[in-house]
Amino acid sequence: MSLLGASREMQEETKQESEKALEQQARELYPRRQDRSLSQDQFHAAWRKLVEANALFFFNDPIIVLEDSISSALSTIEFARAMKNRKFRVTMGKIKFSMPPGLARVAKEHNKQYAKIFETLIKLEEREPEPTRPTRIDVLGSELTSFLLRSTFLNVFTSIEVYLQDTLAVAISSSRDVFEAYSKNMDDDDIPTKLKGKSLRKWDYASRWPEVIQQSLRFPYHEFETGVNFRYRAAFGFEIVKFPELNRLVHFRTVRHELVHRGWTRLGVSLVEIKERDVIELARLAYALASYVETHRSPK
Repeated sequence: MSLLGASREMQEETKQESEKALEQQARELYPRRQDRSLSQDQFHAAWRKLVEANALFFFNDPIIVLEDSISSALSTIEFARAMKNRKFRVTMGKIKFSMPPGLARVAKEHNKQYAKIFETLIKLEEREPEPTRPTRIDVLGSELTSFLLRSTFLNVFTSIEVYLQDTLAVAISSSRDVFEAYSKNMDDDDIPTKLKGKSLRKWDYASRWPEVIQQSLRFPYHEFETGVNFRYRAAFGFEIVKFPELNRLVHFRTVRHELVHRGWTRLGVSLVEIKERDVIELARLAYALASYVETHRSPK
């Protein structure tokens, strides 16, 4: 399938999923309709019209996106609490996925080296061959809770990055004053030198400046002290580094880095442990940072 064909297929799937979501929303909201004379089909049509007319507002509002992410995170924590002391019977082995032969040989040699190390202290049992058919095993709820907390932690941290990026991008694209301020105050080192893989000429800067500006917004939004701070200062005139709880965000950035790049365990030893209180504190920090940004970029 060509890339164009794949793109069209994805667009069609997205359209179908959106239609299902609209229908579900219309069914749930129908009993609360203002005009009691509307039939269900009429209400559905009116709801679709309202959503489509305000789509840019709904889906470009960084605060709505952040609020939805935090609400989802807290709901996940409540779910994790409920399942923590339960036990689940699951079937393992239905999904078949083997290492390529070359990698399997290397992994086997590594495992032999680890076995020699452990055999100096403990007697290792002979490993049974991998089962050829699915096997039912018991999984403790506490194990699933740990998995949910790790995933939720990463999702909340990502929601902070998305909020910072969307807030900057929407302001620059929707406000000429912010666009001009950002263009005038942006550090020279932050001005892109390439666009779509090609070096920019002086004429490109003059004729394609809006595209250059959009290119400058593509950087890691966990760089609170550098990339984020410089660009927010240019656009809004205040500094992220003066956020009172920045040190806690930086701490959680380090935790996130370890979790993403090193994993959470190594040979059964925990490398990064995410606790419920960590997720809750990060969610609170997300709101605190958003409050700091909104009150400083639009002071009353």
